[in-house]
Amino acid sequence: MSDVEQAKKCLKVIEMRWVVAKKLEDAAKAAESFTLDEIRALSSNDSSQEE
Repeated sequence: MSDVEQAKKCLKVIEMRWVVAKKLEDAAKAAESFTLDEIRALSSNDSSQEE
C-alpha cells in the first residue's frame, strides 16, 4: 500500500470517528435536555402538591 493510499485510509477512519463523536455529543445533549425537563416537571409537581 502506498503512502498516499494509507493516508487516505487514515483520513477516512478519522472522519468516521469524528462523525460518531458528533452524534454521541448530540445524543448526550438531547438526553441532558430531556432529563432537565423531567426534573423541572417533577419539581413543579412537588411544589404544587406542597401548597
